[in-house]
Amino acid sequence: MLWDILWRNKNTFSLSFCLLFSITGMIWQSNPLTGAVGFFGKLADRMSGAINSGVSLPGDAFKRISQYTDLQAKYDRALTQLEENRNNIDKYEQLKQENDRLRAALAFPPHSEYTEVKAEVLGIRLNSITPRILINRGSDQGIEPFMPVYTYTTDENKNLIRSVVGIIAVVDRSTSIVQPLQHPDMRLGVRIVSTGQWAMLEGDSENLRRLKLRYITRDAAPDSTVFKDPLPDVEKSTIITSGGGGIFPPGIPVGQIIQKGEIDEESGGFLTAYVRPYADLDRLDYVIVMRKKPDDWSERIQKDYSLVDNLSTEFGKPEYPDLPEEKKKPERPQRAEKPEEEKTEKPEQPPADTPGRRLKNLQPQGQ
Repeated sequence: MLWDILWRNKNTFSLSFCLLFSITGMIWQSNPLTGAVGFFGKLADRMSGAINSGVSLPGDAFKRISQYTDLQAKYDRALTQLEENRNNIDKYEQLKQENDRLRAALAFPPHSEYTEVKAEVLGIRLNSITPRILINRGSDQGIEPFMPVYTYTTDENKNLIRSVVGIIAVVDRSTSIVQPLQHPDMRLGVRIVSTGQWAMLEGDSENLRRLKLRYITRDAAPDSTVFKDPLPDVEKSTIITSGGGGIFPPGIPVGQIIQKGEIDEESGGFLTAYVRPYADLDRLDYVIVMRKKPDDWSERIQKDYSLVDNLSTEFGKPEYPDLPEEKKKPERPQRAEKPEEEKTEKPEQPPADTPGRRLKNLQPQGQ
């Protein structure tokens, strides 16, 4: 019964519900209570933000205090390092003066400073035959063959040091070819810092990061453990130039011993070792050429020695842009022929009837 009444007046009820809902919404929007609820909502949001800021403030303050503490510690370390450097400079000056006095007392020649030329590496050839380096400096900058070449790198303690690269082999006006330590014909006199022993360093083009150390005497210092166990003592041995070859000045770092080798019986029972060079040949960007000519005795020995021959391979000699041609050896003068008047004519002898060797002292019968 009720359902029938609602069904018949469904449109009226629908319209009435819409009007009632609209009027209620309008009354609620204009109600002061609604504004109060919105105001308290905004106030609650701001209070929540302030509380969050207050909670995070100690964390930010602690972070800033930690950063300040770290900066203060770094500053203190920098001051300490600066003071150590100043002390080292003073010690260096004292040692240098003492060294000069001792060298003067022993009548040793004083150390001389050489001018240096910085060069950019234009190309590096890394093969197992003849490795070489091309640089953009030549004779116009005063570079000559047999001048030493080095670069700046870091040692095992991350200290900035000089490190040997090689020697100048061929020079043009604007370019030069460097023969590196890894060249198989390279020989360099070195010394072991921990023992003071002299040795000979040889190149190994098959392994760019390993050189061979030969002619190491077996009578090392009794308290030295360089060629004894444990192995880490071997790895701490530094190799420097000896200055005995007449090309490099003494004291330039070369590398570090990484492994001891076998006893070389062919060379008289000397010890051998393997050295890792400080300079990475495949990462060179710049090198420095020391304008130091070989010593007089070394220059006389090497006068007839050509480094160009060492750069030749089975594919021929190296070809680089603007490189000088090889100087041809002067031809030997031909011997002057004797004048025809001085030539002695020998009497012709009749040929023998039978084959055989003709005797020069045979005289015909009846003479």
